[in-house]
Amino acid sequence: MLRPKLYQVTPNYVTNPSATLREVLTELNMTQVELAERMGITRKYVGELLTGKARILPQTAAELAFVLAVPTDFWLTLQLNYDRFAFQQAQADELAKHQQYVANFPYAEMVTSSLVPATTDPVAQLANLMHFFRVASFASLQAHTSQDPLVKHEIPVLAHDQYAVHVWLQAGVLAANRLPTEPFDLTGLMQSLSQLRTLTQATDYHSVLPKLQQLLATVGIALVMVPALSASEVNGVTRWLAPFPQVIIELNPPQTTADFWWLLFHELGHVVLHPRTYFFTLAPLSDDGELARQADHWALNILIPTKVWLKFVKQGHFDMATIESLATDLVIGSAVIVRRLQHEQLL
Repeated sequence: MLRPKLYQVTPNYVTNPSATLREVLTELNMTQVELAERMGITRKYVGELLTGKARILPQTAAELAFVLAVPTDFWLTLQLNYDRFAFQQAQADELAKHQQYVANFPYAEMVTSSLVPATTDPVAQLANLMHFFRVASFASLQAHTSQDPLVKHEIPVLAHDQYAVHVWLQAGVLAANRLPTEPFDLTGLMQSLSQLRTLTQATDYHSVLPKLQQLLATVGIALVMVPALSASEVNGVTRWLAPFPQVIIELNPPQTTADFWWLLFHELGHVVLHPRTYFFTLAPLSDDGELARQADHWALNILIPTKVWLKFVKQGHFDMATIESLATDLVIGSAVIVRRLQHEQLL
């Protein structure tokens, strides 16, 4: 018998294997009964193969290869492609029922930030959101994002978009996953504070950011800079990656270098003083409650010891020469001192 030309080309991936099998039997003038006898299987099973009720398994594919002279890989590939197509169709149909959920997210802004691919198809957008949040179903996406992440914050917060906050947080996790980070080491962090303070002398924090990230990574802290989405109203967050002993400090890049250092040391204050606790720093920077005030006090004292600061304020001269002299003595950036003077309305 002649071998059908059909098997010389790549099969259509939407073809149901049962249809192809029926075509082969027709071209070979082989009955279902004969196929069952040659394969050593029941007529019922052959019937299920021919109607698509049974899938072509590896053993079946090998048996078909012997009986029909059609390669095993052909049948397996045909079944795999059809299974993939059927799954994708079923998934698309399921996602289409929930496509309105996309409207909750700032998708266009996410595209601009290169967080998701550009598309106007809401079903594709929903699938892209699932990829972004690393969830396998709409139910998981909804469960992950339906609760306001700021709901447990210790004070009432400014108006914000909870979905924008979720996007920002996930972007931070994805960025942190790209940073090799050691287990958290509080002793190591405390020992590195003097080196961290020295880095504040940089006129632009971007110039020392790689060194800063590397230093913090050695003590178990992944520092990531992720621009906040417009409606998120957050400046920073400190997160512990349970059950792993690691920390993510995610910052919305501040406009000034001085603001960056104050924000970073504020978050470090939470790490040191409030282990295993989840903290947001809201926008604009404000008095966010007792624990936030504790973190502020810690940051202020680490950057400029309280006794030194009180003595400096008492002398009452805040010209640049005096500021730079203090900065030199403390081995910190003068911008940090200026920022504190402004914060305390002394400048």
